[in-house]
Amino acid sequence: MVHFILMLKKFFKELTDQNVRIFIASNGLTKYLAAITNYYQLNRWVSEVFSIEQIDSLNKSDLVSSIVQKYDISKGAVVGDRLSDILAGNDNGLTSIGCRFDFAREDELSKADYVIDDLAEIKYIEI
Repeated sequence: MVHFILMLKKFFKELTDQNVRIFIASNGLTKYLAAITNYYQLNRWVSEVFSIEQIDSLNKSDLVSSIVQKYDISKGAVVGDRLSDILAGNDNGLTSIGCRFDFAREDELSKADYVIDDLAEIKYIEI
């Protein structure tokens, strides 16, 4: 876990240094997400954290849609390891990037525009 967090922080820094905004859209509960982002000090790079609790439908595509509307996003990517992440990107006209992490399943990842094994690979994807 420590290696992943260090890699994530480096990745977030590289993105924000390029003026890329980062949002977290998670199936996690609000208090849990706040605890994680505070503990690992991710807030310095993350524009806003969104929990599935914030959307009545409890559908990640709807959650991402609310972010797209709130921030007037016309181009971007959704990165994740579950089908709900991939569909959230696809359903909102964003690039979907499946990650072979934690809970990833190949049948779900096959629906992504791109599949990666390491976050560093994202820099080679044109979004």
